[in-house]
Amino acid sequence: MKARKQTFVIALAMILTLTIAPLTVFGQDKADKSLRVEGNSIEGVWKNQITVTDCQSNTVLATFPGLLNYHHGGTMSETGGTNPALRSPGYGIWTRTGGQTYKGKFTFFTFNPDGTLNGSQKVNQNIVISLDGNSLTDHATAEIFDTGGNRLFTVCATANGTRF
Repeated sequence: MKARKQTFVIALAMILTLTIAPLTVFGQDKADKSLRVEGNSIEGVWKNQITVTDCQSNTVLATFPGLLNYHHGGTMSETGGTNPALRSPGYGIWTRTGGQTYKGKFTFFTFNPDGTLNGSQKVNQNIVISLDGNSLTDHATAEIFDTGGNRLFTVCATANGTRF
């Protein structure tokens, strides 16, 4: 009798697990899809127009296009629309901070015209996705380092992007 009761309890536990687990998974999938529909997902490819400024005077130093790819799981890759012989692609990470807001950071190497390493840049982003999920605004700072890792200066940047 005792063995029969144990078998019944185990069978009941398995039935409940098999019944509840799919509901939890399907419910989570539905929630994830609603976040994407409402524009709360940064994942995907974005085409940006970047404006780099002097942080103190707000003087425009450069304007160029860029592509950012925010990968599922919190990594990202970036390519600036500048001379590819003078810089590498960028690689970094991102995290959701709430609602439609995100933080990201990425780094890339810079080169002299003769191809020798010049240094690197580290970009820190504060990103807001529009409610419809099709555009973003990014306010960033970029720290410029020499080959020894010494910070030379910092510039500011803004970007307006659209989902590709």
